[in-house]
Amino acid sequence: GQMQSPKGRSGDIVLTIFILRQKTIMSAEHTAMVMSLVEALEDDPFYQAITPDHSDNIAGRRAILKDYFEYSMIEGQKLGRCTVIPGDDRGAEVWLLPASPAVQSEAKAVKDNFCINFKTLIDFQKT
Repeated sequence: GQMQSPKGRSGDIVLTIFILRQKTIMSAEHTAMVMSLVEALEDDPFYQAITPDHSDNIAGRRAILKDYFEYSMIEGQKLGRCTVIPGDDRGAEVWLLPASPAVQSEAKAVKDNFCINFKTLIDFQKT
């Protein structure tokens, strides 16, 4: 499916809808899998780089990474593929696939809004 703003509203409305949908359908297994990703990747240099102010705040870093991984998985479901491995071997892979310029533009607007909110979350958790 193509991402479309409801009734021409801005990307922040679309992001809110995605998050609400995700929260509605999030199962206990999905939540456990996301937390497994957080635990497996929290010390990875890339994820440390996007949470530099939380080097001494493990709970804050994990909360931010949880939101980041949840967003990334939704993005993959909407714009590509998101494969989840359930059970004790929990894991996930997310791929974004080529899309039309219109879909790419809409996705970029939504992601930019998420990133602004993500930075705000990081800044808020610093205090």
